[in-house]
Formats: sequence, C-alpha cells, structure tokens
Amino acid sequence: MSTPLQPDPLVPSDVDLRDFPHTPLFRHALFSSTFHAHATAEEWRAGVTLWLKSWDQVPAGTLPANDVDLCRLAELGRDMRTWLEVREMALHGWFLCSDGRLHHRIVAEGVLHAWKKKLEQRWKTVCSSIRKANQRAEKRGLPKQDLPTFEEFLAQRDADSRARAQQQPDHAVDLADAAVPSADEVDELDQDEDGEEAEDDGLDEPAGHVDAPLDPAPPKPKAEHVRIGETVAAIMGVADNPNWFGDYGRVMAWLKQGADEELIVGTVARVMGERRKGQGPPRSLNYFDDPIARAIADRSRPLPEVSDVQRTDSGRRRATPPNRFEAIVEQDLAGGSG
Repeated sequence: MSTPLQPDPLVPSDVDLRDFPHTPLFRHALFSSTFHAHATAEEWRAGVTLWLKSWDQVPAGTLPANDVDLCRLAELGRDMRTWLEVREMALHGWFLCSDGRLHHRIVAEGVLHAWKKKLEQRWKTVCSSIRKANQRAEKRGLPKQDLPTFEEFLAQRDADSRARAQQQPDHAVDLADAAVPSADEVDELDQDEDGEEAEDDGLDEPAGHVDAPLDPAPPKPKAEHVRIGETVAAIMGVADNPNWFGDYGRVMAWLKQGADEELIVGTVARVMGERRKGQGPPRSLNYFDDPIARAIADRSRPLPEVSDVQRTDSGRRRATPPNRFEAIVEQDLAGGSG
C-alpha cells in the first residue's frame, strides 16, 4: 500500500459528507472490477463495507491506514485473524497518500461530485441571505453587498480553510509500514490467552529512549477576519462545537463595509446579550448583518450642528433668539432696559 513517495491526497481534508443520507454504490464500476471477479464472499463483504463506510470518514472517501481501525470499519469487530486473511483483497484499489490516509480513485470521484453539489447548495444559501440583507439595506438607505460568483465563494472558502489549517498541528502519520501481526502471530496470541504467558510485544520504548527535540516553525499569524471570526464564535458559545460551521467570509464583508474589530465584537456581544435565555446561538453569522450595518451607519452619521448655540454668563446654554421681538423679551426677563 505504500510507496517511497506518497501521492497527494485525492480528496481535500475538509470534505465532510456525514450528513448525506445516501451513499452511491457505482454498480458498473463495482461489478466490472477485478475485485468483484476474484474476491471471496468474505473479502467482497469486507471490501464493499469499507467502500461504503469511507463516506462517513473525514475527509470523506478515505480510510485510516491502521489495521485495528480497518478491522472494525469492516464490521469484523476484534477478529483480527479474519481481517488479516481478507485484508489484501478488501483493500483492492486503495493506496496511501501523503496525508497518511488511504484513498481510492473511484470512491474519490463520487465523493468530489457530491461535495461540489453540497458547496453549490451552500453558495445558493449564502446568495439568498445576501439578497434578503440587500432588500433590508435598500429600505434603510444602506450600501448593498455584491453577490459572489460560485468561483469567488470557493476561493474565499479555501482561503478561510487555509487560514484555519495554519493554526492546527499536522497529525498526519504514515502508518502503512507499522508492524501488524501476521495470521500465524495471531494464532500465537490466541494460545497465550488460553493460559501461556504472553511475551513482550515490543510496543514499550526501550529504557533510556528519548525523542529527538522538535524545532517547529513558528505559526503564521491568523488573517484578520479569521481572528475576529473566532472571537465572534467564542461570544456565541460555539467555538468548541464541531457541528457549527462558521463562514468567516461574513466577517470580511463587514470589514469591507467599514466595520472594525471593536464595532463587530461589541455589536455581536450586545445582540447576544439581548437574545432570550435558552434561545441558543444563531445558525449563521448572517444573523448579525443588519445590526452591524446599523452600527456602521450610526457611527458614520454626522453630529448635530452647534454653531447656533451660545453660552450665557451663568454657564447655561440657550439658543440664540431668531428675531428682535424674542430678543426684547429675553432682555426684559434678564432685568435689562429696551
């Protein structure tokens, strides 16, 4: 499964199709394959199960390069002996990529097609939200937002994903060459469980072993809209919620409209404080479009003119009388003579 130089992954790391209710089987590709022609019943069952189960992995359409995990994904539980017997044929067509996971060209083709459809639907939802926001902005005399093309939406999303990935350690591990017990070794392990003392499995580090110190490169600074977006997510209470998808491109749109970090954070905190207890966080950042637009407009509104206001001797402020009659009345009230 491994090669000296693993190819690039066929599926991006953020492809997640766990919410898809159906998994295509690609019957022509399956029934015309070498795998279908030569696999035993046990190998066929394990292979097709892994094919289907891979759609629930992240990234979708991939498998972990670990025999214990693969054994369980193949619905063999802890039966490692059976897994090792069917392993080679069950993984027919799968190969290790540089992300440390197994990929399959036919599975990846179907996954990427489904992922594009999902992103297109998400883009349509974003455009619909912008149209509604533009209608409200037009009534208030506020500037409108441009609708992104699908390519612009993907580019912005990819930029946000790269910015987030720069802040996360790379946990990809090449496990293809890890020691895996053979079928004969599994038999010996079974005998040990029947009463004989098992030998050291060699998994413990030798005495005195010390890992070489790592010198990681300093992390790159986060993009401004990502940093502000993470602060907003924390205020909303969803920063640690893996099921919440935050499109930080909305923050970039706010910044382009004239907002700054102080205005955005302050507005989000105020709006969240006004929500009813138990109402939960908003479903998306679009919820804050109108409050932030109003805050930008309020900050940009000119101050009232004060040139026609003068200070009296007693320190009180009064408006300058607009005509001579009112001036005479004011003078009489002050005890003067006309």
